[in-house]
Amino acid sequence: MKTFLRTLTLLCLCVLSLSALSEESVSPSEVLVKPFGRPDPNSPFITMLVSPLARPNGQEDIIPQTFRALQEVFGPNNFRAVLFSGNPEDIKDADLVLGSTGTYLRMPNKGLRDLATVASDLHPDPNKAEGSLFVTLKSRNDINTLEDMKGKRLAATGPNGFAGHDLALGELAQRGQDPDHFFSSEIYTHYDMPAVLTKLRNNQADIGIIRNCLLENLKKQGDNVDDIKPLLVKDVGESERCLTSTDLYPNWTIAATPRLSPELSRRVVLKLFSLPSNPGGLHWTVASDYSGADAMYKQIRRGPYAYLREWNLKRFWDMYWPWCLLGLVLLATGIAHNIRTGYLVEKRTRQLRESFQNQRRLEEKARRAQEKMASLQKTGVVGQMSLIVAHELRQPLSAISGYLHGIERLLDQNNPANSAMLSSGIGAIKSQAKTAESILEKVRSYARKKGQPRSLLNANEIVLEAVNTLNEAMLSPT
Repeated sequence: MKTFLRTLTLLCLCVLSLSALSEESVSPSEVLVKPFGRPDPNSPFITMLVSPLARPNGQEDIIPQTFRALQEVFGPNNFRAVLFSGNPEDIKDADLVLGSTGTYLRMPNKGLRDLATVASDLHPDPNKAEGSLFVTLKSRNDINTLEDMKGKRLAATGPNGFAGHDLALGELAQRGQDPDHFFSSEIYTHYDMPAVLTKLRNNQADIGIIRNCLLENLKKQGDNVDDIKPLLVKDVGESERCLTSTDLYPNWTIAATPRLSPELSRRVVLKLFSLPSNPGGLHWTVASDYSGADAMYKQIRRGPYAYLREWNLKRFWDMYWPWCLLGLVLLATGIAHNIRTGYLVEKRTRQLRESFQNQRRLEEKARRAQEKMASLQKTGVVGQMSLIVAHELRQPLSAISGYLHGIERLLDQNNPANSAMLSSGIGAIKSQAKTAESILEKVRSYARKKGQPRSLLNANEIVLEAVNTLNEAMLSPT
């Protein structure tokens, strides 16, 4: 009887927890499964955090079974499950976390390690289960293509919703769109996924994002969704029986925090993997590929890559480190080039300065040599001029000397008849004196570099003048 009451109480708590997951207003830290009594101090007390999971969902039946299994592992007094916001900063002192792949990937700095992932007959591959579907009303004939969706109003489950928000934005990014500015506005339903359809019907939104298989689940439970039109339906394989607008990603995951010991992690995994399958083939298994979801988050700069929206040194380095290295190499090369160029310029300047000084010394030496040569030339010119003067003056002086000697001889004779001859001799002396003066003037003109004017002369007259000069020089009969 006691065991029956305990099981009945647990089932009631599970039903209440599932109802809490779909409420429009989610209260963080709401206890979903409470300990039955005082915790056993000799056993570890385990806290599991459960992120909000939008309902309805064909996979939710596995949650009560999971809670019961964990109570068996840790004891009914040493286990509790608490609803939390899904934000990394609210993880606090938890040991286990149950949530979507998005919840798991948003906490890389918390050291979480996935232990088990849900699979089912509908999604036998746990790596490919969760997807998003864009929808609108069938009456919206103006919305059919991706271009038609741009600038419209969006309704989604929440800013951290995995299938109800992020996956759809990732699809937009894959199609070359900017998901941050694709829609004119976004409104959220606090993880109530059917409320997204209500927003469309009430004309509060133009486009909605819902989880794949939601339309199929609503039809199965009798809801009328004939007025809903899927958009951008994607072919992801014959095995997928639900409409989706995106690729498929890993299903719900249980992850262990660093607080949970390896032994307890092993016990959890063994217990979960040994559970029998629920109707629909729901069971826990292992997902092996979270890379697609990680790449999607990086592309839309959300979840673990939300820091990419803030410009800081780490982001700048992570995004542009090859260019940074190239810039550093170019900077180092430029500095080395400047140093080398400066050295070469200084060396060349020194060589030019030495060459200029050598040129100045050579010019000074040449100037001195020219001065010495000029002095020697002047000496030679003086010598030449002396020879010219001596040569030119020799003739008139010889004539004057001859005239004087003849005059002396005539004066010794005391012959009055010689008066005419004396007058002629004196005239000749005057003529030769002028000739000597003319010679001296020519020499002075030469020294002053004044050239004599050239004129035509009669050679006969020159010869006669020379003969007369010689005859006149012979005044004395002896």
